[in-house]
Amino acid sequence: HPRLEAPLSVVTHFRVRFTAWCADNGMTMSSAKFSTVLVSQSTHSAEDKCQSLLVGNSLQPLTIQPDKLHKQLGVRVDAQQTFGRQIADACASARRSTNLGVARLHAVGPPHQHLRTFGMATTMTRLLYAAGAWGHDLQSRNPTALESLEKEIRHLGRSIIGVPTTADNDSILLEANLLPARVQIPTLCVGLIERWRRLPVGDERRDAVDMALPAPLPSHR
Repeated sequence: HPRLEAPLSVVTHFRVRFTAWCADNGMTMSSAKFSTVLVSQSTHSAEDKCQSLLVGNSLQPLTIQPDKLHKQLGVRVDAQQTFGRQIADACASARRSTNLGVARLHAVGPPHQHLRTFGMATTMTRLLYAAGAWGHDLQSRNPTALESLEKEIRHLGRSIIGVPTTADNDSILLEANLLPARVQIPTLCVGLIERWRRLPVGDERRDAVDMALPAPLPSHR
């Protein structure tokens, strides 16, 4: 379709560059481990919507499908880009991790700092996986999902310090030395942007950041 020509050209360009980079470093791109998804907020009529698109040659084809839900590198991207399914699955996985890991360890009696370290490595990793990419402006796009993340962090805090559910939420986070999701997610987003800004000139990710954000202020000493 004509409206897809521009984004498809970007996808093809990236694929060619990535394949060349693999060859230069003695590697081969595996089509089974590499997928491309075209995310768009534009609307199409039923007769206008294409079923699938094939990009690349016959040896390593890449298929782009207009699915309602697409899993990309472990992140579930929905058509509205609210990431509700991604967050719901992350919360369920984090709750299992807390109940089976941190809560059971608390009964054994290790120090709180050890429980927190374990919780950060298991529950928080599952809860905020790739949040730097999907968590931008979550408060306005999906506040219900943000509250679900906050609820799981508070549950982790109660499991670490062993207090009842009636305890004050702020006191739980303070005692467990945990930050709420509304603080952690912007920090992850900024960290991702800064890493992309340090990439070599000409990299697509750095170009995307430079076009979307104003240049950083110069430092004067």
